[in-house]
Amino acid sequence: MKRLHLFALIFLVLLLAGCTFWLQEIAPGVYQGGLGRGPQTLTASPSPTATNTSSPTHTPTATAAPSHTPTPGTTPQPTQDPIDRKCFGTVIDGPLNVRAAPWGDLLGQVAKGDILALGALQRSYKDDWWYRIYWSPGVEGFVYATLIAISPDADCTSLPELPSQNRKLVGLHLIYSAEEGAVMDIAPYLGTLKGTDGTEKILRRVKAAYPHVIIVWRSLYLVGMGKQDCPPGWGQGDPIAAADHWYEAQYATWQARDLLVSGLVGYFEYRNECRFMGEWEIQFDLRMLQRANADHLCLAMFSDGYGNPEPLEFAMRIPVFKAMLATECQPGKHPVIALHTYGNVSSGQWIFFRWRLFLDLLPPWAEDMQFVFTEFGVTNTEGKNDGRGVADPVTVAREIADAVREYQKYPEVIGFHVFSVGHSPEWIDVTNAFKTISAFLKPLLN
Repeated sequence: MKRLHLFALIFLVLLLAGCTFWLQEIAPGVYQGGLGRGPQTLTASPSPTATNTSSPTHTPTATAAPSHTPTPGTTPQPTQDPIDRKCFGTVIDGPLNVRAAPWGDLLGQVAKGDILALGALQRSYKDDWWYRIYWSPGVEGFVYATLIAISPDADCTSLPELPSQNRKLVGLHLIYSAEEGAVMDIAPYLGTLKGTDGTEKILRRVKAAYPHVIIVWRSLYLVGMGKQDCPPGWGQGDPIAAADHWYEAQYATWQARDLLVSGLVGYFEYRNECRFMGEWEIQFDLRMLQRANADHLCLAMFSDGYGNPEPLEFAMRIPVFKAMLATECQPGKHPVIALHTYGNVSSGQWIFFRWRLFLDLLPPWAEDMQFVFTEFGVTNTEGKNDGRGVADPVTVAREIADAVREYQKYPEVIGFHVFSVGHSPEWIDVTNAFKTISAFLKPLLN
């Protein structure tokens, strides 16, 4: 009976705490130069006064393609590039984010009133429409089509429509011994990478060749502290002081490894499978968010071990979730939730789909949070899924393909990192499965 009362009380608290946050492609700030200690090209400017927002929820309904009907009036020619383009339009509200792909990494922003040369139209995985633009020499970007008005003297009748977007969700968890050539061979099929100590060169090379790839980083060894998964004295003492000490060690390590270069690391994972510590942990994470946001760095939060925490414990983090969605770490971008899972699709709701159990206990606005599975275990030749043993290429590829099919159904999932890549006496190495993985993924991504 006491357990029932506790369950009801927590549910009531969550229900009362609900409010709605909307994703916006109208950016609240423009990069103008350094602020804080984060990437030195990033600074937020004051929010624009425009209120027109056109951002879909995570359960979009089908939308019709833009009609390309010109807007009456006289239109100046586009100044975006010197290439002669017949189809162009005006940004009707802004600053407007320019992304590497629909809902992809942020490349930059364009201002209200800018004239853009439009190269193609594409429906995103959220069922909304985006224009491909010519962002800079040799670089294409995408902007939200609803916020572009076709110019009256433009000819967009032959504007091509690209195939509907399939998200590249597959990623790899790299350790120090990962083979650079092998990773580059499979990189065209990847949407994300998780790097750890010693993999920095590979991350830079992949990001240079494939800008859409989302990089997640976790430092195994910290400057002045050595190897640490969780802060010393986790759950004890002053959580604010503990967070400050931990953040300073993390930041010093990121700086020492030259990871604060703008555009390289998308999200920094800052702890690893630490036991849930209730209110102490909540205050710790709120402080970590505050410090990272001030430096314009985006965090991958929590990094819970598979099967953890209990759903009701996860729901107690609601103050952190609200803070994550209330403040952008970079324009158009919020921190994400990192989880670990060691179980294929057949492991069901308590392992593979556990994040959905979490969301079921939260208010509707929580659907705007994004998830990345920074350790995704695969079954070895002995039939175990514990991050160890020898990889069987066909089994590994099949489990990855199954995961892609399921994760594609959930817009809140931005990717998963197959554990692990690189020879190790302790951990499984899936490098021998790369060719098979590529063959399984090719039909899913075309």
